[in-house]
Amino acid sequence: MEEYEKIIKYQFDSYCKKVIKRTACKMIVGHKKRVEHELPIDLLQNYTQNFAVFDFEGEYLLEELLKLDKRSIEILFAYYIYGMTCADIAKKMGMTSQNISILKNKALKKLRYRLENRG
Repeated sequence: MEEYEKIIKYQFDSYCKKVIKRTACKMIVGHKKRVEHELPIDLLQNYTQNFAVFDFEGEYLLEELLKLDKRSIEILFAYYIYGMTCADIAKKMGMTSQNISILKNKALKKLRYRLENRG
């Protein structure tokens, strides 16, 4: 019976090694894809330094945009600057596309309200 137990143990060890290796590979590939498609918040820093690109109203828009939370900024940039769909953004952020749509619309309402009531 010991020989049979050794065989089972080696088979199980082999199986565990394969699972761990495949999981590690999937995680590495997933990380690479995430890095390729992530939207770093540092991009905004470059836009704040060069206001000459924007007209007077654009300056206000940028100021109010920077007051939003990081997640809202990333969603708006992904949607409007990078042309991603809500479904694509949802995959990258680990959310549902409906949630992304709701967050995008809330952020737009905040921006609209702040710009209209700026005084």
